[in-house]
Amino acid sequence: MMSAPHRFLAFMFFVGMTGLSFAQGQVATRTAPDRPSLVYVRDNKVTHIENITTEEAKVVTRSIPGEFIWYREGGKVYLIRDTGVLAKFRVPHRELVTLINTRSPAVSSGQDEAGMKAVREHARILREKIKALNESIHSLMRDAIKDGLATPTPPSTVDL
Repeated sequence: MMSAPHRFLAFMFFVGMTGLSFAQGQVATRTAPDRPSLVYVRDNKVTHIENITTEEAKVVTRSIPGEFIWYREGGKVYLIRDTGVLAKFRVPHRELVTLINTRSPAVSSGQDEAGMKAVREHARILREKIKALNESIHSLMRDAIKDGLATPTPPSTVDL
């Protein structure tokens, strides 16, 4: 099994390559104003963060009780509490958790070229899967907005 430091380094590599910001307990994230932001809270815990800092996520979680998705895109903020949307969200969310915890091929200082190629290929495949899951999550959020299942939230209440 991959050691905790190696798992963290692999995770940060995927975060950097995919733009994914992900939380499960501890997080260091960055924000890009041109990309959507998302916070998923379940059982009073932030379990998914995308394109939002940990401090910003704490503000959101203190402001809103229960299970929800806070979504910001194009300068608009939405709160999603619809049980159907939340259930659909949990599917790609679980897949992301699984991918992040996937064991990567071991990297060592004496690694030969074939071994390094295997590591790079594994990373490429994981990046593609993570990107596809992210795209499905954002599609789900946009569909929820379009279908009226996301509540527009006044920026003065929970926007950051």
